[in-house]
Amino acid sequence: MAAHYAHAFEIWKERQRKYGPGNIARRGPQGVMIRLDDKLARLDNVFFKGGKDTPDESVRDTLYDAANYPLIALACWLGEWPGWPHG
Repeated sequence: MAAHYAHAFEIWKERQRKYGPGNIARRGPQGVMIRLDDKLARLDNVFFKGGKDTPDESVRDTLYDAANYPLIALACWLGEWPGWPHG
């Protein structure tokens, strides 16, 4: 599990370098939950409806992203995400 957590963290850092914290800060935990729901819908399609990897995102990447989103929401909830809450 530690190796998977470490890999999820590496993906999170890559996404932060690519997109920065602003996209999360604009919408906060509600936006994070919407993104998580998107990931869960993709996984539902794969696991229950015979979906496959796509060129845009592998099942593995989707699972790692889905693992990161609750911690991002927690950081927002605790006021630890840069730029969130506004005001």
